[in-house]
Amino acid sequence: MGKEKKTKNNRHKIIIIALIVLLPILSLAIGFYGIQVIMGAPKAPVDTTEKTTKELLEGEKQEAEQPSQEKNTSVDETTTPAEEVATLNYTLPSMVTYNIQVGSFAEPANANKKAHELKNNGFGAYVHRVDNYKVFMMSFQNRKQAEVNQLIAAQTYEGAYILEVELKPGTLTYTETDAAYIHQLKLELVNVAGILNAYTQYIHTYDLASFDPDDFSVYLITQHAELTKVRERLMAYEVSNGLKKHHGALIEYLERLENHFQYLINVENPTMNDIWDLTLEIIFDYVNLA
Repeated sequence: MGKEKKTKNNRHKIIIIALIVLLPILSLAIGFYGIQVIMGAPKAPVDTTEKTTKELLEGEKQEAEQPSQEKNTSVDETTTPAEEVATLNYTLPSMVTYNIQVGSFAEPANANKKAHELKNNGFGAYVHRVDNYKVFMMSFQNRKQAEVNQLIAAQTYEGAYILEVELKPGTLTYTETDAAYIHQLKLELVNVAGILNAYTQYIHTYDLASFDPDDFSVYLITQHAELTKVRERLMAYEVSNGLKKHHGALIEYLERLENHFQYLINVENPTMNDIWDLTLEIIFDYVNLA
């Protein structure tokens, strides 16, 4: 019993000592809290790191969305179907020629050699490729004219015969903005075809007794003036980019024909070579007008 009493007293001492230690600490804590209440407790510290990170993430998201919106707008602009422009086609009229052929060769060098021989003998010469390289000394738009000259050519070149060749320039593609030019072109090509046909009618009798040089000179002067008018009328048109190549080739073609006529007007007693050499080039260059 004495032992139990002694143990009990020890417990009381421990409790008293604990209270003596803890009470000042509690008093200090309560006092500090009370001062905060009286003076106004500071706000809890803001986690600036977390807030800043959140703001940065939101900013990055907005920046990421902005290009996406711009990209979508760009796609919409490029994928929006543009207003289609209607296109039209005009096939230039073909030109059927009846050519006096005096040679046909597989190699162009041999054809050129034959053409050189013709020119040295005072004739015209032109090398034209069909299945192989043909050498022509004359070309007509009328078969009867070709037949007369084929007989004359055969006296010098045995085996000379008539080869029909159709010259096809091709098709022009254009829009309504060029419609007026195309209309004028159709009219002018009829004029040019008539001039070339009449020209070959004159020169097919050049070596015959029926040829009238004075009449030929009058014809050349008249038709040279008409060609100049044709060229100037066509030059007055401002064509679109799609027709510029054709337009330039056509004007150059007409200028060459004008210059050839002017040369024949100026030269006295032109030879067959003078008449036919450039004539053949002009005739066959017709295929390049498209």
